[in-house]
Amino acid sequence: MIEKPAVVFDREREWAALDRHCSRTHSPWLGIVSGRRRQGKTLLVEAVTRAKGGLYFCAADQAPLQNLADLGAAVTEWVGDGLPVTFSSWDHALAVVLEQATRRHAPVAFDEVGYLIHRFSAFPSLLQRHLDSRPANGAPVLLCGSAVSVLANLSGAGQPLRGRAALELVIHPFDAATTAAFWGITDPPVALALWALLGGTPAYRRWCPAGPPRRSRELPAWIADHLLDVTSPLHREGRTVELEADDLTDRSAHLPVLSAIARGASTRTSIAAATGRSVSSLAPALDTLRATGLVGATFDPLHDRRVRYDVTDQILRSWHELIEPVERRLVHGDPLRIVEDLLPRVNRQIATAWEQLVREWVDRTAPAAVTGGAVTAVGASAADSRQAMDSAGNQIDVVAVDRQPSGRRIVRLLGEAKHRTRPTGLSELQRLELLRERLGTPQTRLLLASTGGFNADLERVARQRGDIELLDPTRLYNG
Repeated sequence: MIEKPAVVFDREREWAALDRHCSRTHSPWLGIVSGRRRQGKTLLVEAVTRAKGGLYFCAADQAPLQNLADLGAAVTEWVGDGLPVTFSSWDHALAVVLEQATRRHAPVAFDEVGYLIHRFSAFPSLLQRHLDSRPANGAPVLLCGSAVSVLANLSGAGQPLRGRAALELVIHPFDAATTAAFWGITDPPVALALWALLGGTPAYRRWCPAGPPRRSRELPAWIADHLLDVTSPLHREGRTVELEADDLTDRSAHLPVLSAIARGASTRTSIAAATGRSVSSLAPALDTLRATGLVGATFDPLHDRRVRYDVTDQILRSWHELIEPVERRLVHGDPLRIVEDLLPRVNRQIATAWEQLVREWVDRTAPAAVTGGAVTAVGASAADSRQAMDSAGNQIDVVAVDRQPSGRRIVRLLGEAKHRTRPTGLSELQRLELLRERLGTPQTRLLLASTGGFNADLERVARQRGDIELLDPTRLYNG
């Protein structure tokens, strides 16, 4: 395995997968790498391709002949014999490039391949023909891009490249802990706040040359300088992410639904109420938003027919919840004054992110000693199926269950996750105990997760009993 360059932060698993693919000595030769923009795909793919002595070519949104000429220039530099390379057609280009790659035992990477396919739809068919006619000692090919749906469909049913891919790699944003390390944040409450506002997109760090806030009290000024400053690239990034979603053909139907979800509506009923639509009419918009990756859906662990919807990127929530509502005021207003009015919304956004992170911690990180055994599904739910999930006193922030092959469902853990300044105490524990009693699962463990810590009475009871876990940001981030 070639050494990962220092410029690539983390991404150990992704680097290893690309290294393995670019070292292939047998078919299938094709690898597909996708993901939204600004996640570091190009950095990864170009680094591993060049380290292997291969050809890296990034297409542009231009005519096929222009991209063909640019490919010739890239091949000229790659071959390095001083003679200019020109191609008469894409068929000719693929033949030459793949023959050179085979001779050099080196990979070939086509980046932003969505631009090629948009202007030249025959590209996948031509590539398929050349891949299928290669000798046994061929060389690997990577197709990369930010047009997520286009890349996802390349190897789909009925497509020319179906069955030719040995690698299908999606580059996701960093998780919360990796994001904190990437930004160099050592204070967990600050790490949580930054995650709630921006999510884990690596490119955002270079848009903040002064770095992140170092203390929680610096957060309002930091928001004013970056999210509310109309000259900052972060200011309209949320709207840009929406515009880059290639499947949002009917934006008048999709964007109001996305906005409602970003502002906290998580069930079909609440989304319908926020948008003024009927529940039955939401399905096409929700399906499209899920296909673009802007919205995720989690099934209720206790009630299979209920689904919870959330935006997958915090920058979308920041745009709809914080920035867009005050966009007109920001044209001539002072961001520092405006941010004071937004602090309740900021806290609400941090609270939503905290709930999400606690559920992810239970699902991915928490040991069996915390969950009480194997867990197959984690989500939010309600203790009474006859009431809405968000009914007062009925909501459960964290539910972890183990679904048995027989269909039996073991409720392993119930949890409350709250963002607050005051310490969590015995009243919150009593509420969880009441919900556990309502569910009729006395063996279920209880989790209290709070950004405000815990009072002495609760800590004492948790030490005395074996069915209670306490989780604060320091434990979540540091293990």
